[in-house]
Amino acid sequence: PNTQNLPDPLRRHRQRCKKDRIADLNKQLAGKKDEIARLRESLDKMGVEVEVLTEQVAEQNARAENLSSEKVELENQLHTVYYIVGVEKELRDAQIIDKQGFIGRTLTVNNTNNLESFTKADSRLLSEIPVGRKKVTVVTAQPEDSYQLVTGGEKDKIVTKLLITDPVRFWESSKILIISYK
Repeated sequence: PNTQNLPDPLRRHRQRCKKDRIADLNKQLAGKKDEIARLRESLDKMGVEVEVLTEQVAEQNARAENLSSEKVELENQLHTVYYIVGVEKELRDAQIIDKQGFIGRTLTVNNTNNLESFTKADSRLLSEIPVGRKKVTVVTAQPEDSYQLVTGGEKDKIVTKLLITDPVRFWESSKILIISYK
């Protein structure tokens, strides 16, 4: 509205109100600018914290993956077994077994550090070992009730395979199996 037609005191009062209102709005604006600056600073700090936490999570995930790989590797080592099926004389010549006892009737296992001639296997997956021979002897000390020597039939003396019936007991005393035949 046109303030020139108003009496002087009223006009002055209106102008003072406008100035007060403008000053109040400027003060509010300055306060809001300060609040925006504080919020931006807080947001920047949160962004840095999120980056740090993301890096920490990535590090922990990598560490967990490494531990998981190590666990699998250790489990595989724990379940690694070695076996060999061979002619008694050849096993003696290779110094894998010896004859001892009264007139050399007992076969014994030598200190077998060289496992190159053995077959490496995972005890969790190995349930039978093919033999296909007569006069078979399990030289190592596996419990007799933890395996079975399977023949082709009642009259057939050929042992077709060694069947592991209790893998935990079978491998608990030794991770090495030596089967000899004559």
